[in-house]
Amino acid sequence: MPDGELHVVLNPVREDRVADFERFLTDVVTPAVREQRPDLDGRWQVFRSTTAANGTVTYVILLQGGSLEEDWELERLLPGHIGQEEYDRLLPEWVDTFAALGPWADAAVEEGSEANQLAWTVAPVTG
Repeated sequence: MPDGELHVVLNPVREDRVADFERFLTDVVTPAVREQRPDLDGRWQVFRSTTAANGTVTYVILLQGGSLEEDWELERLLPGHIGQEEYDRLLPEWVDTFAALGPWADAAVEEGSEANQLAWTVAPVTG
């Protein structure tokens, strides 16, 4: 990955919706980044926890450089590639793959409380 700030984004995804989450990344986000922001291509990686906890799989997305709001925001990247109408249709479906943040965060904190750290073993997501 190139030099610069590293943004770490954690996404709790419902275990039953993992395939949908990954398909969105592969079929929608990846080609949009390549077309709309070729300077960002190759500057992001996706990993997922190797086990589910309470029906939730944790995704770790690493974004190298740029600004989360200006460069990596899907609202800026996707409509230019797939059109506003398709973006408005697809985004809620993708957001629906997420698990509730509160219970996921509570479980993560509980699990890491003895060692005072949060840790996941993750594997790369390929697509």
